[in-house]
Amino acid sequence: LLGSGGLGVGAGNAEWYMENRGIFDTAGVTNVHNWWVELLVNYGLLVTTLYFMLYFYVVWNSWGILRSKVETQWKSIFFQTIYLGSIGFFLASISSSSIMAFAPIWFFWGMALSFLALDRKKDRRRQRKTMIDAKFII
Repeated sequence: LLGSGGLGVGAGNAEWYMENRGIFDTAGVTNVHNWWVELLVNYGLLVTTLYFMLYFYVVWNSWGILRSKVETQWKSIFFQTIYLGSIGFFLASISSSSIMAFAPIWFFWGMALSFLALDRKKDRRRQRKTMIDAKFII
């Protein structure tokens, strides 16, 4: 990461970089074996920061929805799944860097972002309806 000026060595190049330009002897082990470190080394500080922001957005908002009054049991189940799955993802990513090719994790993130977007859209609709009702009352 330091050799690239914080920009990263490019997608999938961490192993090549360790093998050909490595500073320390790794005894032939060139796989990083950590999703977070591989993300940082391959894509740099900017992309990693944006990824962390997206991750914490999902965790924070799903936790916030769970803390508020949840209207239905299904909504509670979905957001518990998103919250606990995100926490599990963080812990599971410490040991494995092969998550990029693991399709179910991308389905999970797509589901999480979709449910958060639908919940936000529903809240906006509810606020708009409240504002319209308030205008008619006045």
